[in-house]
Amino acid sequence: MRFLAIAVLLVSAAANASITEAGRGMLFGHDHTFAVTAKTGWVLDNESAVDQGLYMVFYPKGKTWANSPVIIYGRAISTKNAANPKQQVEQTVREFKSNGSPSYSSEARSPVTLPNGKKAELYYFSGDQWGNYEAAAYFQEVDTINFLVFNSRTKADFEKYIGDFLRIVSTYQNLHTPASALTKEKFNDLMRESKAFLSKPHGKEYESKAVQTVGQAMANAMRDCTSYMQEKELPSFNYFVRINQSGDINDSAIFPTNALSACFSGLMSSVTYPPHNFDSFVLNIEMKVTP
Repeated sequence: MRFLAIAVLLVSAAANASITEAGRGMLFGHDHTFAVTAKTGWVLDNESAVDQGLYMVFYPKGKTWANSPVIIYGRAISTKNAANPKQQVEQTVREFKSNGSPSYSSEARSPVTLPNGKKAELYYFSGDQWGNYEAAAYFQEVDTINFLVFNSRTKADFEKYIGDFLRIVSTYQNLHTPASALTKEKFNDLMRESKAFLSKPHGKEYESKAVQTVGQAMANAMRDCTSYMQEKELPSFNYFVRINQSGDINDSAIFPTNALSACFSGLMSSVTYPPHNFDSFVLNIEMKVTP
């Protein structure tokens, strides 16, 4: 089996931190990968709240993480800790009440329906000891509950910006491939299928053309994904992508599933490949990181 190996250098986290208007942010881990895009007039900030464990935050343009009257941030919790959004909400209320906010409460609101039909369960929160007003949109996934939290210091700002929060929620994209989705048997099947394409007329030529076209995007993705990881967290992995005749991605898979491979797959999800004349083409790339 021929593999195309891409070697990249490790870079510092600061090299990739940014504050970008209408930026697309992504959270990833071994059990989750999802992306959210800021609306015009809001910025994505992936540097200011890192020391608080928040790698994707949003606030209005012209403000800062420290002084903005409203903020949005993303989190994920394993379904081992909360099986569904209702349990997560109940747990959140209990924690606030036991930590100095006895009047803290939640209110279920109408779900948010995304353009693709997926729904987010929406809750409002109030009554904490600091006088904040919050809303949270929860997405039930296979391994995690992914959610976005909107925090406002006042009720007036909550009502002013809640529409912006809901529009940002509507950009949610789940990019995670559950570890169970690609078994060793399925991995071997994809290996055989991708190898078969290389034996077809012009198969190897298309493979080379495809990798050359997206090579920089792959290098950039690996650079960004390795920024917050230690060397021991950078194992090799295989990335499979099924490309239709127009060059768009029909589906993709990674093996094994871990934080690095999940991040890479997520960042590569919107890449366009060269068009071809096959019914479809399965490209297999082994990704390696060289410190």
